[in-house]
Parts: sequence; structure tokens; C-alpha cells
Amino acid sequence: MKKSIVNCAMIGHGYWGRLVEKYILKHPGFNLIDIYTSSSLASVDDFVSSTNANAYFICSPKSTHYDYCKFLLLRGKDVFCEKPLVSDIDMTSELYRISECKESILFVDYVYTYSETVEKIKESLSNQSKILSIEMGMEQFGRFYSDSDVMETLGVHLLAILEALFPFFNYSIKGVYDFSTKISDNPTEKVIVLDVNDIPVFLRMTLNSEMKKRYIRILTPDKLLSANMVNSYSTCYFVENETGYNTNTQTLNLLEDNNLFKVTDEFYKAIISRNNVTNKRIGYKVEKLLSDIKLYNR
Repeated sequence: MKKSIVNCAMIGHGYWGRLVEKYILKHPGFNLIDIYTSSSLASVDDFVSSTNANAYFICSPKSTHYDYCKFLLLRGKDVFCEKPLVSDIDMTSELYRISECKESILFVDYVYTYSETVEKIKESLSNQSKILSIEMGMEQFGRFYSDSDVMETLGVHLLAILEALFPFFNYSIKGVYDFSTKISDNPTEKVIVLDVNDIPVFLRMTLNSEMKKRYIRILTPDKLLSANMVNSYSTCYFVENETGYNTNTQTLNLLEDNNLFKVTDEFYKAIISRNNVTNKRIGYKVEKLLSDIKLYNR
């Protein structure tokens, strides 16, 4: 069956924007009309008027997200926004209210929530009655942004994964620890301790690491589930606790190199179905957590 074609345009064409562009061009349902860059002579208003696309991909700095999203949503456009949305729960609520009023889609790019690894972990936990602890982390060197710290660059992905694994979870913040370097004015390393549904959760994120790491470790009374989400494959280990510490390890290789295509396709499906319930739930929870973490630090 032939796909309906959605005419779209992009605002922003930096590092992430160029990656997103490749996957838009690969998607059979999107027709990319034009791209607005920092060197464009026209204003964003004029660009939107001239392209008159159905959907817009916002890949510009976080400081522009609120204004661009609001401008587009008020005109009934569907919007794909790079994470984080705005890092402010009141602004977030306003944008979602506008999207509902205008019957538009507001979709946030939490790419790891469509990961095969996350789906496998969720499946594995479906029959698990008790979880003892959760440890998650993201490490890399850079990128450093003037309007975002490590929480907004990496940590939001961990928050989004938590909501994907445990929908509507209850939480309390037990500790937030910031570390900075001379490289950036914003914190470049952060450790957060949460209580999620009475489970201790440890989140670590850093932009100071010499190696790229993406990991999830979930401990239960009878096994350790460990996922390494770096490169193209991820491995899940299921270690049974037996007398004498004998172990039974199962290794699963999962594809992790097509998550950006998946998130692009999910945006397309949301446009066609006019249903964005899951992404909206995750996007709102991440913004609520971001706001609460900032308040905790004060």
C-alpha cells in the first residue's frame, strides 16, 4: 500500500540536524521541501509562510524551542522537536495545551525509547515481581552547549528510558550531585539518585569521558540484567544466582543502529494516525523531572 506523503521542512542544520536530515530523506513518507539554517536570509516567519509544509523538524538550539514550537503549533503544524523540549514544566504544559487545541502533533526526539534494547528489557521485566536496584549511565566527551548542561544533553535520555520502562512511575529525588570543569560554564558531569516506585535508581552522566558508554543494569533477586547500548549491538546478560555463585549467562545481540530511523517513523505514524499518546507521556514526564531536579538543586 502506498504511503501518504507528508511535506515537511527543517529549522536548524547543525550536527544533529544533518543526521536527522539523512533519515528524513530515507523515509518514504516524508518529502523534505526546504531547510532553514543560521545563514538563511529570510526570517523563520517568512520561511514557514513560503514552505507551508505540514510538519516541521526543529533541530535548533534549546533556547529557540519554545518560540519555534509555539509559533508552529499555533498555525496548526505538526512539530518534531529535538530534546529537551524546553526544560520548563510550565512552558511544556502550555505547548501541549496548544497542540491539543489546534489538534497538532508535538513530538519530542527521545530516540532511545525506540531502542530494541529498551523493548527487550521491558519484555524481560514484565514477569519480574521485584526489582532491587537500577543503574543507568551515559558517558562521552562533549558536546558542550552554551544553553544546555550534561543533564539536558545526555541525562534526559535516561529519564525518557525510565518512563518507557515504567509508565507513570512515582518518584522522589534523593540526591543531585554536579561536577564542572573549565571546559564549560555548565555542569559537565552529574549523578542523580532517585526512588522510583520504591526502587533505588542511580543515574550517571558525563561529558568528560574518553570513551562513549551507554548502559543499563537492573538487579533482581535472581538475576542481573545488563545492557550495553554502544555501537551497533547491545548485549543483555541474565545471571541466575545459584549456590556457589555458579552462573547461567544468556547473551542476546540486538541492533542499535537504526533508532533514529525508528523515531522518524514514529513521528510519521503519529501524524497519520493523529495519535501521540506515548511520546507525549514520556515528553511530559521528562520535563517534570527536569524541573524538579532544578528545584532540588536550589
